[in-house]
Amino acid sequence: MSDATIGNRIKERLYSLGMNQSRLAEALGMTRANISYYVNDKYGVPDRILPKLATTLSCSEKWLKHGCE
Repeated sequence: MSDATIGNRIKERLYSLGMNQSRLAEALGMTRANISYYVNDKYGVPDRILPKLATTLSCSEKWLKHGCE
């Protein structure tokens, strides 16, 4: 899977963890629609949620934002 966008990287981690968008939304205290917007690159992921998103997806913020460690 290409990791060219943050949405693709979120999808990659969801798949790797066997997690769906609904579970991620619940863990972050947001709606599944919000997660869908991020996964489909409709909206950028706000910096304020990056730390919790990275923790939930067991990856670094840097990797989420830029695709590199």
